Amino acid sequence: MKMGRNLKDLLRRVPGLVVAHRHYVYWWPIIRDLPETRESINDRSHLKRDWDFESPAEQERHELTLSAVARQCPDLSGADVLELGCSDGVFTARLAGRCASVTACDISPVGLGLASRRCRPYDNVAFRKLDIARDAIPAPYDIVFAMDVLDSLHGRWRLRKVLKKLAEAVRPQGLLVVSACRIAPELRGAFWQEWLPEGGDALIPLIARDPSLILVHSEVHPEPGLHFERYIEHVIAVFRKAGPGRKAEAVE
Repeated sequence: MKMGRNLKDLLRRVPGLVVAHRHYVYWWPIIRDLPETRESINDRSHLKRDWDFESPAEQERHELTLSAVARQCPDLSGADVLELGCSDGVFTARLAGRCASVTACDISPVGLGLASRRCRPYDNVAFRKLDIARDAIPAPYDIVFAMDVLDSLHGRWRLRKVLKKLAEAVRPQGLLVVSACRIAPELRGAFWQEWLPEGGDALIPLIARDPSLILVHSEVHPEPGLHFERYIEHVIAVFRKAGPGRKAEAVE
């Protein structure tokens, strides 16, 4: 305990060491390539209830996401929707009550089981086990939601492969909706982001480089002044797929 306190005191006294230590802490799990699969990690998190998507902060984020979509597509009643990363189905149930059909996917069998039970009242939801890094993504859909799934992918090459699949899953004039966690402020814009884009602030510009997608909305949740007991900052972004023979032009 005393050694731990001494280390923290040292870090505080030496300029730059705190930031360097945070870079190391963030990088280490990625560099050492843990033998655990993302499937087992997600299964364990669901069993331990590490995530609470019914919390006020998550409900606020879901509402902001749906409001952003509604500004681009006011009537969802005829929309066929693909949800990647459905987890325990809290957001899935909200989509099912608004859309014509929902195909809900997750890498975790435990998460899919929880989502299936939650969505029993709806007959327009289908569930599918899917690893977006390895499997083909079903297509085409009017709206594709990628909620917090890109955070588990690391490396520009791997991300570009997955982002290409995401763009191809959206029908022309359809929407791609992304929610991604932000990383600590001192890590944003770090030199290594060129090779290892991490966090929503790096992922959204990377997606916008696709010539078939136009960024039509972007915001950070929670906004300044919003306070929750526990929350993680997210970037919420909506992209529209260009029509046949057209290229999208990026906007602010």
